[in-house]
Amino acid sequence: MALNLKQRFTVTFSLLFSVLLGGVLILIFALFSKFRHADFQSRLEDQLETDVKLFVDVNKADSSLVDLVERDAISHLVKEGIYIFDANLKLRYRINNNFPSTIWEPSDLSKLQTTEKLSKRKGQYDLYGMKYVSGGKTYWAIIEAEDIEGNNKLNYLKYLLLSAYAFGVVSVWFLSFYLSKQSLRPFDILRKKIQNYSDPNLKTRLPVSSRKNEIDGVATAFNLMMDRIDLAYSKQKEFTGNASHELRTPLSRITARLSNLREQNLDPTIDTELMEINDEVYQMGDMVSSLLLLSKITNNERLKNFPVIRADEMLFNCMNEKRLTYPDLKFDFDISSSETTGTTFEIHGDESLLRIAIVNVIKNGYLYSDRKEISIRLRRESDIIIIEFTNSGKNPEMADLNDLFRTFSRGENSAGISGTGIGLSIVKRVIDYHQGTVTFSIPKPGFNQVTMRFNAQ
Repeated sequence: MALNLKQRFTVTFSLLFSVLLGGVLILIFALFSKFRHADFQSRLEDQLETDVKLFVDVNKADSSLVDLVERDAISHLVKEGIYIFDANLKLRYRINNNFPSTIWEPSDLSKLQTTEKLSKRKGQYDLYGMKYVSGGKTYWAIIEAEDIEGNNKLNYLKYLLLSAYAFGVVSVWFLSFYLSKQSLRPFDILRKKIQNYSDPNLKTRLPVSSRKNEIDGVATAFNLMMDRIDLAYSKQKEFTGNASHELRTPLSRITARLSNLREQNLDPTIDTELMEINDEVYQMGDMVSSLLLLSKITNNERLKNFPVIRADEMLFNCMNEKRLTYPDLKFDFDISSSETTGTTFEIHGDESLLRIAIVNVIKNGYLYSDRKEISIRLRRESDIIIIEFTNSGKNPEMADLNDLFRTFSRGENSAGISGTGIGLSIVKRVIDYHQGTVTFSIPKPGFNQVTMRFNAQ
């Protein structure tokens, strides 16, 4: 799943902080553990050296004095084990104070003979060994003990650091999300304003404050870009309108000349050719008129107050108009509504534009119908008025059926049918102009349907 800028900032910052905080806390724990080990090793060294001197120098290899000192010592080590060997590694002295078992191993004695000092940790116990020479005799001594106090402090520090890490990570995730949301809120507001830009409100510009921060810089650049787009768009629409208007005059003259020629006694073959040329000119004139209408719709500002129109009466008028053009066209008209008042199907709109849109849909339904029959259903659902145009015929083969509403777009079922590919784009432009929606669908194989939705009065 793709993350937006706010989420990427939150995740990246929080992960970096979590890794950094975890590394710092691990370093603190490792340094304290090393300090505890070194401190306890120093205590072991002092204790072992004292006991060896008492055993060798003071008591002349008699363990009674060492036992007495160990029993009466106020600060003796917890779970202590002391082992003194002669030069032949024969055990000469041993004392255990609640020590569960021997920690050192024979290999430790071998290593001690090589290094003359031994310091290691095994599990929760610490071990220290040393070489002691007195009176020309060599002794090897090992002490092992558990640093209960130090281990307790180390465990306490471990849980304290884990709690601090959990609290810090949770806090930074929430804070980073909150701060990123607050920091990027102006961009969200700017994005929503930009999304509202469309053809009718290209003149609107984003507000720029006097603070001159990054948001104001983006808004200023966007306004400059919109000025250039609006200028180019206006010139394009002006050219389309002017070109379409200028082309209508010569096309009308060509049509009139062709009609005059056909009134003369011409060869049937020539008359047929002239009729086909006249049809092509008529189709070209229809396309020019459609382009002119598109230009007028986009040039007009969105009307604030549309007059009230009865959708059912408008449909009847459009059907009567197309019956004159296509005498073999049949209609199946159905009105369904739970309302009984006369205002059931009233909408706000420009009737002339809406009639052009409806006539275009009826014309397409006739041309693409295999039975020259169109089913029209008018109904109301809550505050929405729905008009459905359904005809039987070949279905268009397109990945997205709504692409049919694009200018000059035609489906594969249009082969052999005259048309410009502008009719449905005019329909969509008119419906969008009235803040409605229009969709193309295939209710079942062999049937095509165009659905219009308007907000009821």
